[in-house]
Amino acid sequence: MMSTKRVALISAAFAIVIVISVVLLVPGIETVSNSGSLAVLITDPPNVPSGVSGVYMAYTNLQVHSSSAGNSSGWTTLGPSSGSVDLVGLVNSTRTIALSSVAAGSFNEIGFQISSVTVTYAGANYSSNIFHNSQSVTAQIRGTVQVSLGKTSIALLDLSPTVLPTNSSNAKFEFIPQANGFQVAPSLLPTTVLKTDAQVQISGGTLAQIQQSGEMQIESAQLSPTSLSVTIKNVGSSPFVLSTLELSTFPGPSSGNTSGAIPATAVVAVFGVNSNASLSLLSANSVEQPLGYTLSSGSSVTLTFSGPITLQRFSVIDSNLPPESVIAGNNYFVLVPGFTNGLSVVAQ
Repeated sequence: MMSTKRVALISAAFAIVIVISVVLLVPGIETVSNSGSLAVLITDPPNVPSGVSGVYMAYTNLQVHSSSAGNSSGWTTLGPSSGSVDLVGLVNSTRTIALSSVAAGSFNEIGFQISSVTVTYAGANYSSNIFHNSQSVTAQIRGTVQVSLGKTSIALLDLSPTVLPTNSSNAKFEFIPQANGFQVAPSLLPTTVLKTDAQVQISGGTLAQIQQSGEMQIESAQLSPTSLSVTIKNVGSSPFVLSTLELSTFPGPSSGNTSGAIPATAVVAVFGVNSNASLSLLSANSVEQPLGYTLSSGSSVTLTFSGPITLQRFSVIDSNLPPESVIAGNNYFVLVPGFTNGLSVVAQ
């Protein structure tokens, strides 16, 4: 006859087998976690007219894209997936807009939808048009961001949109989106950023260190009243998409103009970069939407424009002043929004 002690041992072993089988067979129960955390931060050096004190962007459907998936698949919705930010208020600082658990792996894009943009000018709020109804914004993450099991990684969404004043009866401003993404080493920022809605100051040196994986260099430029040619090289370690190019009488926000506002004396022309390396002069009445040009690591491209070049004074609101032409002999600056100072060029 089997002893009571032996029966108990067999019963216990049988129970353990049942428990293990249930854990392995029931969907949604895993013995090893396959996820980590991703914090998405946002910063912004916007190009805005003098007198603009706020640019409020509402967004929805904030997502991150897996490097191993196709363009239309592999998107993970982050939480919270919607919100609103004052882009002018993010100059020299970051704000944490999402902190989510995601599957461990490599991510190469951040995407979101713009719901609305409101511009505060001279103390009054104005609804802004979104250029060509381009509410869908996708930012490539230079070098990708790697999320490891049980750890928290940080991605920085660097917005550098241009706000154009218009004389339209429907809206006084046109909002042209521009965005890039970067992986951030946690050691570069305080741990307080790992909380939704946290906002911390960030120095220019720290931002430059974050951006070093995707730097670009404007190597040369030739300008006349009817033509523009600009050669740009990607000196970083990962590809990026050139979406817009600016021609201005001021060198850019990184030259001590930390407010993000373009001086009242500046005149600016904004060009869209097309996939064939041509440039289109943009305005609120532009017909075609530029698709951008992808510049791989270590490669160069020469962007060209042919036709009369007109520049708009950024401080002109409710004015019928005509656009200005490029004047031979005058000094201008060519720059890419969100990057370093523009390259000086004298019009021929």
